[in-house]
Amino acid sequence: MRSLLRSSIDLLCPGPSDGKNGKLRQQILDLEVKKRDRNLQQLFELEAHSPVRSSWIGLGTIAYEVVLHFKPQKIVELGSLNGFSTFAMGLALRDLQRDGRIYAVDTWMGDKHSGLYEEEVYQSFLENRHKLSLDNTVFPLRMTFAEASKQITSPIDLLHVDGLHTFKAVTSDFNAFRHLLAPDAFVLFHDVYTKFRGMRLFWALISRRY
Repeated sequence: MRSLLRSSIDLLCPGPSDGKNGKLRQQILDLEVKKRDRNLQQLFELEAHSPVRSSWIGLGTIAYEVVLHFKPQKIVELGSLNGFSTFAMGLALRDLQRDGRIYAVDTWMGDKHSGLYEEEVYQSFLENRHKLSLDNTVFPLRMTFAEASKQITSPIDLLHVDGLHTFKAVTSDFNAFRHLLAPDAFVLFHDVYTKFRGMRLFWALISRRY
């Protein structure tokens, strides 16, 4: 039964290894990795010495440009790890000079997909925040997403969801914060086109609704 379900998801929501789409996706990521926005140069240098490698390396410039374009005042990020995506967006908020804030929610303990990691990851996050002069822009909330949903107030202008990559988890994460979104808010979901079938299924459903 489980095998049939996986096959059905692969058929309806093909992953990146299927056909030309997979090759195109990799080409785009390779090009993004080579890009080095001058405003992110220090972030890339810090990332090279991070205790864990970020899966956002090829997307940092995109995250920075998205924030510059849409100009959100309040960003909430669910899942920050070493802070690469957090700081890319935080640097954009700083450069906008509108006193925007990003709240980074994470236990900094890891999960079954990212793996478990040591306290040095969180300490590295705090150190890099200071080195990038983002102490008044990036605010870490070391707690579960459910706990944070009871503390963070509306409106949220940009929500970035990058927690556990299962259908149940991402659905729960989105539903926990959906009522806090501003009317014109936008939401970023990471890894919706990857090996994680639950993420592909979630994206297929949610993108048809909104």
